[in-house]
Amino acid sequence: MFNRLDSTGDGCLTREDYVKGATRVAEYLGLNEKESHRILHQFLYLWGLHIDNDADDQAAKVTEKEFMQNWTSVINESSFRQDLYPRSISADFRAMDINGDGFISKEEHAAFYYGIQIPIEDSMKLFGVLDSDKDGFISIDEYARGYLEFMLTEDPGNRFNDFFGPLVE
Repeated sequence: MFNRLDSTGDGCLTREDYVKGATRVAEYLGLNEKESHRILHQFLYLWGLHIDNDADDQAAKVTEKEFMQNWTSVINESSFRQDLYPRSISADFRAMDINGDGFISKEEHAAFYYGIQIPIEDSMKLFGVLDSDKDGFISIDEYARGYLEFMLTEDPGNRFNDFFGPLVE
């Protein structure tokens, strides 16, 4: 996941990486300025989840080691399930729900994947897995189920292992 978010490939996550991701989503979908600003806001909220509350969001950098330590500490906290859903899962979901209708369409999912440098073909494969009721949309519950399985499973054959695309070097 870290390597997908590190759009500059410099080994650190920065605000710039999230701005680039949001810009790619807006370009992919041909969004107007207002819609682009909404997506940027969502991406920057995600960035804020990865830095210390007192950090300067313009200058902050998060290394892969820090990123993994942060996730490990969050997962090991007793309040993990109470905090993860409202903070991270819903923030990620809102970043993908471009039009804000409470569902992720195939096009929105593909745009988000494009934004974080994951091939569109991989988006289509995962979309089919996440859309468990096959209505053509991903609900917050479907998204949360896949997200949690991705984060918590140790099963190498789990169908959600490619939640953020195939592994990258």
